[in-house]
Amino acid sequence: MAERRPHRGALVSAAVAATSLAASALHAAGHGGGDDESLVGKFTLVADLVCSAIEYTDILQGRQEFTTYYRLLPWDHAAPALLLTEGGGVVEHLTGETYTVRSANQVTVAARNRDVSNAVRRHLQPRSS
Repeated sequence: MAERRPHRGALVSAAVAATSLAASALHAAGHGGGDDESLVGKFTLVADLVCSAIEYTDILQGRQEFTTYYRLLPWDHAAPALLLTEGGGVVEHLTGETYTVRSANQVTVAARNRDVSNAVRRHLQPRSS
């Protein structure tokens, strides 16, 4: 088995509703609003396998709530994004536009459902001063 390195931000749920957890985690990481709930015991850091296909299938299998990407090479994302969306997940950019194989590099969220995606995208939006 490959050694797993700490992931750059993907989280899995561990007993609390995914949307509020995602909001709290992103707030704690300095990316947006959220509540001040403690994250201790509520999240598990997911290892980055440097393989988007595995990360997308981890979302499908319930081991991960979401992940984010910037570099959108079609050979890395097209097939796994199709599988995720056919399985009820969403892959969309911060603007809410759906990922396509022609999407330019930009922050993109792959999530298990629309609610998780909306929460992640909302909290990744740039803060207004």
